[in-house]
Amino acid sequence: MRLKNKIIWKLIVIILCFLCILFLALFSRRKDDNTQYMNLREERLLKENERASIRDARQSTKTVEKTQDQEPQEGQSGAETESEDKVIQVLIKTDDYSSYEHSSLQFTIQGDYRITGGEEASLKSGETVTVERDSPYFRDGSFRIEPLEENNQLTLLSVSRGQGNPSYQGAFTIYQEEAGLRIVNELPVETYLRGVVPSEMPSSYEMEALKAQAVCARTYAYVQLGENKLKDLGAQVDDSVSFQVYQNSGTNERTDEAVAATRGEILCQNGSPIDAYYFSTSHGKTSTDEVWEASAPAAYLKSVVCEYDKEEPWYRWSVTFSKEQLLKGIQSSYPEITDLSSLEILEVGEGDAVLSMGINSPKETVTVQNEYTIRQILAPRGLKITRQDGSVVDGGSLLPSAYFTLEELREGEELKGYTIHGGGYGHGVGLSQNGAQHMAQEGNGYKEILEYFYNGVTLNRAGEEQ
Repeated sequence: MRLKNKIIWKLIVIILCFLCILFLALFSRRKDDNTQYMNLREERLLKENERASIRDARQSTKTVEKTQDQEPQEGQSGAETESEDKVIQVLIKTDDYSSYEHSSLQFTIQGDYRITGGEEASLKSGETVTVERDSPYFRDGSFRIEPLEENNQLTLLSVSRGQGNPSYQGAFTIYQEEAGLRIVNELPVETYLRGVVPSEMPSSYEMEALKAQAVCARTYAYVQLGENKLKDLGAQVDDSVSFQVYQNSGTNERTDEAVAATRGEILCQNGSPIDAYYFSTSHGKTSTDEVWEASAPAAYLKSVVCEYDKEEPWYRWSVTFSKEQLLKGIQSSYPEITDLSSLEILEVGEGDAVLSMGINSPKETVTVQNEYTIRQILAPRGLKITRQDGSVVDGGSLLPSAYFTLEELREGEELKGYTIHGGGYGHGVGLSQNGAQHMAQEGNGYKEILEYFYNGVTLNRAGEEQ
């Protein structure tokens, strides 16, 4: 009996050890996924600021297309047919999002496909295909890959994303480039959004926050369809932070639900889709597009008090620069400045963003305007940023936000540097993602969230005018 008991206890210990190893592996993977999401979100926010800072204020004259005057069928939303049929073309970038040009492509398929172009072919589910620039599939520089059933998926083995090798629905066009290949994914907007929302907001967020994000993402997609910026490349958007991140995290049941629950809904003013800007974390207020020196401020962007995200780490932060570190950033834009006497905040906007900053040197004074330019000059590269929860993170190529004050550091009359005390993360215009999350936790619905952050907008269905 003793021997039998010993064997039983050993088995129990082995099983417990296995379960502990499994738990640690899952926890480690989740931590890596969260880290990767945060890195990607910070990169996206950088690009969002970049796009917003250089854009001309645009009064859209485009009107959402009108649907047929008919009642939706039972169980079907009025926008289901129109928005499902509306397709978007997405340019797929290389592994590191550095280029549109792939040296070669390799993919496998789930479901049957057909190739049309030069050498037509049928592809059976499970096949793996490699495409080189001299492939016989090409005719007049391109060929198409089309699924025989709607839910078929193509997995790009030659591309790596946060989820691993990304899988896509829809059709594809592959183009010959001078030294490689370009690939464009064509699919319905609603299907596209299933790959966008989980890459732009954690799928663990409250459902009403995810719905608000889905509406913003859909609105953005419809604006891009109208602008058609990448038409020379056969697309309207790409899959990177330059537009909206697509299929980095893969689809998720919760974000799929958020997309389906808001099917076809876009934010409009006067019948036209708005620029539905969003950012990570507020400092206690949001701003208007005055932060980008808009010549014609958008009526739907307003400054609102936002203390919902006051418990977030980025709600308050600080970073200390030496005089030499500040000069290095200043000289990247103003190489003629060789010494620094002081920095001075000259103008603060409605939402408390620094809109104008003076750089004083012994020989001259330079005035810097535009929140993005200010954040670029004050980029905390190589420095440590301390957040309100005590956590310390590495600085990057932009100051976390333009919502800050300056604390001068001197020894006697000699300037030694500055500590910047700031709040929030991102440009601060439009919807705060963490604010939306906390609003949802307090019981607010997605419509209430959107109405809080955007002024005088209507929630239209794509295909309707109001």
